[in-house]
Amino acid sequence: MMLRTRKARLFKEGKFALAKAKYDKVLREFNHVNPQDDEEGKEFANTSNLLNMNVAACYLKMGDCRKSVKTCNKVLEANPVHVKALYCRGMAYMETGDFEEARRDFKRMMSIDKSSEVNAKAALLKLKQTEQAFRIPLGAIGCYIVAKFTPVNTNGRTGGTYF
Repeated sequence: MMLRTRKARLFKEGKFALAKAKYDKVLREFNHVNPQDDEEGKEFANTSNLLNMNVAACYLKMGDCRKSVKTCNKVLEANPVHVKALYCRGMAYMETGDFEEARRDFKRMMSIDKSSEVNAKAALLKLKQTEQAFRIPLGAIGCYIVAKFTPVNTNGRTGGTYF
């Protein structure tokens, strides 16, 4: 329990990279565990999901949204109705400009767990505001485009989409 509190403290202090490193260390140790029965296996899976969610949250806070999505996907593969994984992945999608993916995750949250409705609706409102901020009017034709910025590296290759 002491270790869990320390990692949470690091996260709350904004030391996301250090907290992530601690969570990763525990996850690596989990790779060597073989649950003895179904009950132990269930507890193992829940703990692994919790650790992966903490890693995903660290990635999100560090601005590495693609890794956050990938880590949330691990959790959702193990538990497709993990509401916190849907929320975190939706927030990461929103940050990368994948608005439809974000919307789908937030709506799925509400269909899975009615108690998540407040958080999902708040996220959908933030999503709507973010989308509107990236709409650029095209003058007289009355249309909009959604702006995405794709950086080009010094070698001429494009990187990921960022805002």
